[in-house]
Parts: sequence; structure tokens; C-alpha cells
Amino acid sequence: RMETLSEREREVLDGLVDGKANKVIAFDLDISARTVEVYRGNVMSKMQADSLSELVRMVMIARLA
Repeated sequence: RMETLSEREREVLDGLVDGKANKVIAFDLDISARTVEVYRGNVMSKMQADSLSELVRMVMIARLA
């Protein structure tokens, strides 16, 4: 599932896993907070995650593998 993510979606995902707020991710990536929300939705959809905690768990397991 992670392979389906675009580079920008992965950057947003990294911010989410690090516990950053959308506004902080937006500032770090020099994009708008609304754009982060769109990417976040895409990530949740592509990863088939129902919640942020589920998404973080999936990523942590994938990174350990």
C-alpha cells in the first residue's frame, strides 16, 4: 500500500507519523494547510486506514519489516 503513495503523500505521511499538526506539516513543506488535508485524505484512502492511529500502526509495522 505504501508503494501507491506519491512522493508528496509520503512526505505528509511522515509528518503525520511524527505527530505534527496539519499546519506544521504545511509550513515544513511550503504548501497550504488545505493541501495537507487533501493529501492526508488521499493517504488514508490509499492505505485503507480508518483512523490516524491505525495509519501510524501500519506505517510502524511496515518500517520494521
